[in-house]
Amino acid sequence: MLVNGVMAVLFCLMPFLFFDPTVSFLESDWETLLVIVGVTGLFEVQWRVRIAWVAIKNHLDEDSNLLSLAYVSSDVLIYATLFALVFELFDVLHFKMLSWIILYHLACAIYIFLRMVRHAGFEVVDNEG
Repeated sequence: MLVNGVMAVLFCLMPFLFFDPTVSFLESDWETLLVIVGVTGLFEVQWRVRIAWVAIKNHLDEDSNLLSLAYVSSDVLIYATLFALVFELFDVLHFKMLSWIILYHLACAIYIFLRMVRHAGFEVVDNEG
């Protein structure tokens, strides 16, 4: 959950950290930014693959192994899409791709938070009980 939150915040601030906000971004600036985001994302992907591999191998995950594989696969897919855009295999606005990655990491953080709540072991009591 923390990794996804930090990645989302870092990717939100990255345009301001690497480029002068008073000057308009050129297309090459956006491509450079997406390459930096992609390389950072590759570190996160390899970390997530190693954690999922250990969880699947040791049966540590309470959910199905398919859920872990789907989570890792979505991570690989989003960054493969990013690099396909950088290498101009299809055309999407660079800002839109950066926004998708930020929203992806926020959605992953929410998913992990809800999963933590589900497996916390607390029983929810309503007003009647």
